[in-house]
Amino acid sequence: MRLPTFIKQTALRTGAIFLVKVIGLAVRIPLFRLLGSEGMGIYQIVYSVYGFVLTLLSGGFPTSLALLTAKDKKQGWLVYKSLAVPIMFLGTVSSLLCFAIAPNIAHFLGDYSLTFPIRCLAPALFIVPLLQLYRGFLQGVEFYGYVAVSELIEQTVRVGTMLLLVVLWLKQGTYAAAGGAVFGAFTGACIALLFLWLLKYNKRLKLIPATNNGTYNKSARWLILGPGIFLFFKSSFAITLTRIVMPASDFLDALIIPSRLQVSGLSQSEAIAIFGEVFGIATTIVYLPTIVTAAISYTMAAKLTTNWQNGKKSRFVERSSLSLEIGWFWGISSMLILFFHADDLSMLIVGSQEATEAIRYMSFAPLIAGMRELTTTILWAADQKRLP
Repeated sequence: MRLPTFIKQTALRTGAIFLVKVIGLAVRIPLFRLLGSEGMGIYQIVYSVYGFVLTLLSGGFPTSLALLTAKDKKQGWLVYKSLAVPIMFLGTVSSLLCFAIAPNIAHFLGDYSLTFPIRCLAPALFIVPLLQLYRGFLQGVEFYGYVAVSELIEQTVRVGTMLLLVVLWLKQGTYAAAGGAVFGAFTGACIALLFLWLLKYNKRLKLIPATNNGTYNKSARWLILGPGIFLFFKSSFAITLTRIVMPASDFLDALIIPSRLQVSGLSQSEAIAIFGEVFGIATTIVYLPTIVTAAISYTMAAKLTTNWQNGKKSRFVERSSLSLEIGWFWGISSMLILFFHADDLSMLIVGSQEATEAIRYMSFAPLIAGMRELTTTILWAADQKRLP
C-alpha cells in the first residue's frame, strides 16, 4: 500500500529537522565541555541578540511568500525576485550597523566583553535573511527535499566552523571562543544558499515556474500598483508580530536574568554560568520534541492554503484535525517523558544533575509550543493572520 504524499513529506521534513536538531544538540556537548557554563551563557546571550534582530529583518516575508506561492507559483516567483534585492540591501546595512555599534549593544547588555562575539554574528545578518526568503519560495512550491538538504548542509558547516574556531580561539579567552561559535551561523548559511542557487541553474530541475510576457506584466502590475502588494505586506507584518514573541522573550531573558542574578549577590561570571546552564542546555533539550510539530506545520502550510483557496473546506478541516490530534498526542507524551526522566537527560547531555530542575520546570514547553505552532499555521492558511 502506497503511503499518502502528506505522510511522506512529513516524514522527510521530520527526518531533516530531527537530524538538524540532533546535530545542534550533539555539538552542545563538546561545546559545553570546551566553553563551560559561563561560555555557554555568553554564547546564548549573543545568540538571543542574533535571533531577535534576524526576526526583525526577515519578518514574516518567508512564510507569507510560501503561502502566496502555494496559491500562485508564478506570482510567488516574481515576488521573490522583487524582494531579493531589498532584503539583501537591508541585510548589508544591518550587518555593518551591528558591527559598528557592537560596543553599544554590549554596554546595553551589561558586559563590554560581549563586543567581539556580537561582531562575529554581524556577517550572518547579511546572508541569512536572503536564505530564509528563498526557502520560503521553495516551501510554497513544495520542494521540501531541497530545503531539507540545504538545512543539513547549513547545520553541518555551522557545527564544523563552531568547533574549529572554538578550539583555535579558546587560548584568547572564553569570549573570543564564544565569538567563534557564533560565527558558524554565517559560514553555514553561505554554503546552504550556494547549494540552492546551484540547483536553481540546473536545467533538469524545474525550480522556477515558466512565465510568459503577458503573465509577467500582469503580475508586475499587481506587485507594484495593485492591492496585492498591500495585502502581502500586511500579511507579512501580522506574521512578524506572531514570530517575534519567542525571539523577543529570549532577548529579554538575556537582558534581565543575568543582571538580576547579580543583584541577588552572584558575581557576573556566576550569573552568566547559571544562564548558560538553563538556556544553553536545558532549553535545547525541552524543545527538541517540537521537531515533529514543526515538521507537520511546515508541510501542511502549503496544502492547507491550497485547500482553503480552492474551496475544499472539508479537506481543510480533515487535515487540520489530523494535525492537531498528532500535536496533542506527541506534546503530552513528550511532556511526561521530560518530567519523569529529567535527571537521566541531564546526566546524558551535561554529565551532571545541573540541568535537572530546569528541564523539569520547562517540561510542558513541547506541548504548548507545538500546539501554538500548529494552530497558528491553520489560522494563517485560512487567511486569519491577525488572530495569532
